Amino acid sequence: MIGYLDVVAYRTVSGWAYDPANPERKLAVNIFLNGGEAGSAVANIFRQDLLGFCGGRHGFSFAVPDHVNSIWDIEVRIAGSEQRLVRPALWLDEATNQPLPDGWKAGDGTHLYPSLFVLGAAKSGTTSLHNYLSQCVGVCVSNPKEPYYFEYELKRGSAFYYNRYFSHWNGERVVAEARHRNLYLPWVPRRIWEYKPLARLVVILREPVRRAISHWWHWRISSLEPLAFREAAIEDLRRIEIERKLPEETRICNYETALDDDRDGEYRTFREEAKLRTYIDSGYYLEQIDRFLQYFPRKQLHIMLVDDLIASPLEAMAGLLNFLEVDPALATRIQYPICNRSMEGQADHIEAETLAWLGAHYAPHNQRLAEFLGRPLPGWT
Repeated sequence: MIGYLDVVAYRTVSGWAYDPANPERKLAVNIFLNGGEAGSAVANIFRQDLLGFCGGRHGFSFAVPDHVNSIWDIEVRIAGSEQRLVRPALWLDEATNQPLPDGWKAGDGTHLYPSLFVLGAAKSGTTSLHNYLSQCVGVCVSNPKEPYYFEYELKRGSAFYYNRYFSHWNGERVVAEARHRNLYLPWVPRRIWEYKPLARLVVILREPVRRAISHWWHWRISSLEPLAFREAAIEDLRRIEIERKLPEETRICNYETALDDDRDGEYRTFREEAKLRTYIDSGYYLEQIDRFLQYFPRKQLHIMLVDDLIASPLEAMAGLLNFLEVDPALATRIQYPICNRSMEGQADHIEAETLAWLGAHYAPHNQRLAEFLGRPLPGWT
């Protein structure tokens, strides 16, 4: 049996273990931190660099428990033996293995930070909003932009969350993360509420037909969507009907199982060859907002339209900063580029009949949203 400890980074122990005499066997490993046993993991994770070892599924990953503060020693053994994995000289990334700062703890099992969650469907301006917030003094934004913590990393613990996405925090009063899937996934609102019940929530929305087309075009030009738009939309409606009948735990399991190794985070459960995406129901905005309002009071929710952000960015950002109890005058110091702009050409692939069909499909959803917002939604037809 052979194996190697790669590194401890972002509060995660990574490595691989392999039995040449029994290539199909998935070895278990025991992890010892600071002289005590911390837990175990199974070496069954796919790794590109291990393709020569029976398809590459011999990697392991172990999240360091939150109760372990500083890490100064590690030992990894193959379970059922005393065999230790080879440990490199530089096994610890000290910069990403800090204990959770006291300033992040609320004292009642919840947390003080992040204090702001930017929510929104794909292709709806969350990247631009994240960029504008990053320019504000006193605001710390997640890096990288889109944490996956509430989506499927929750079991790794809050110390992992801090080290992976916020280790650059320098005492800022407003700490923000932006992940568009947090609005869509039905199990996320409760997770955020349990973590930070006093969180401020920002939802940014875009006219759903244009949003769906932009979402499709993103994957189409990346050669990851083989279907034309109308066919992809029809397949997505079939997927929606199937999933509405499934228990939430089954949906969570399907979602996590279907994740790509690059974490694109999309459903791919029912027709793998078509690589189904969530084009249509990502535009059912009020359904998604209502799931958050089951846990959070309305006063903690701020809703923006991407059209307003583009047409009057200074005014839109001043309103957001006022909601965050930050000096709205900071909006005058922000540069306002449009980030992650969709590439041209998508409109050439959409028939007028398809636009009319999808507009009619969204009409009742848009009407209910307009009534909820108390404002018309011009152009949302």
